[in-house]
Amino acid sequence: MKKYTPIPATSEYNKEICELFALPMRGMISLSKERSPDFFSGAGIQNSSPETYIYKDPENGELCAVYSIGKREVYINGEQQKIQYLSDLRIPPKYRGGVLSPLIWDDILTSEQLGKLVQTAILTDNANMIRSVEKINALGKEKGLPYYHFIGKIVTCILSLPRRQKTFQSSGDYEIRYAKEKDIPAMQEFFNKEAPKRQFYPHYEFSELKTNAYYSDLAIENYILVLKNDVIIGMSGVWNQDNIWRTKIVAYDKKIAILRPFVNLYNYLKGGIHLPKAGSKLRNIYLHTTLIQDDNAAVFESILKYMLDTLPREKYDQLILGLSEFAPCVKALDAFKNKRIMGGNYYLISKYPDLVEQFQGKNFYMEVARI
Repeated sequence: MKKYTPIPATSEYNKEICELFALPMRGMISLSKERSPDFFSGAGIQNSSPETYIYKDPENGELCAVYSIGKREVYINGEQQKIQYLSDLRIPPKYRGGVLSPLIWDDILTSEQLGKLVQTAILTDNANMIRSVEKINALGKEKGLPYYHFIGKIVTCILSLPRRQKTFQSSGDYEIRYAKEKDIPAMQEFFNKEAPKRQFYPHYEFSELKTNAYYSDLAIENYILVLKNDVIIGMSGVWNQDNIWRTKIVAYDKKIAILRPFVNLYNYLKGGIHLPKAGSKLRNIYLHTTLIQDDNAAVFESILKYMLDTLPREKYDQLILGLSEFAPCVKALDAFKNKRIMGGNYYLISKYPDLVEQFQGKNFYMEVARI
């Protein structure tokens, strides 16, 4: 039997890792999430202390797997803590279905460095990974190893920018505008008050946006503030991640390829998601750092409308955001017709079910821009 050993990933492996991520995820719409030219810039926004491991085939030296399990600072029960986040597991097709995948999971789950709680997320459409989770859980419960605990659904919403730009009109007794450098102290004060109220909310230091790799390509001018009597009651940011990673449509299955022109014509007339031609890179921008006093859904709806009315059409087609299924602001999405909803499962990996139980079935925060 081949002996596979995890190797800490360094920049010398960057090209091979980027080539692995360029391989498409097959489906009715085959997608790839390209990480070139620098895989590690993406790992650096997923975790403030990134750690990536690779596996090489001992016979031919080929890259046969990669995963990341770095640490990020989040709030748990109001306290700022470092927690691990498992992501970016990729295995090329020729190495799937053999001994490698169970070996990787054994390496991860038996590691002495594994924390008491590890965050991770899986698309609900990823049937293979969800089947793997069921096997991991059966083994974990039998052998006393950490296993996946389902916490709740992540509601990922793709909002199409309207064809015609409008002049935003607020429906509430508050002002909405983009932030400026002078707003940083007030934004940090609002953040420090509101973020600890939400489980697993990532910690931010707005004064470090220009200097810390965890905030790569973020700018204070891309934050939207909601103010009432000159006091911040809500904020959110938009993040262009094209320099970090891009989603490419590799191919459509035959039926969708034939119907695509007619679907696009219908969606153009009635409003809906445009399907670009195969080979295109999606022009997405991501919502992040959303904090609203009292989780007011009407304020969140106003933020989204303001973004859709002000984002440049020549650069972006879609705004992508994510919320916990338990978040009060989810109801704001009902106001938008041109949207597509996708599901994800949010898990905590742990061998301490009593520790995890307090989080299940309750509101949590998982930033889709950092998945």
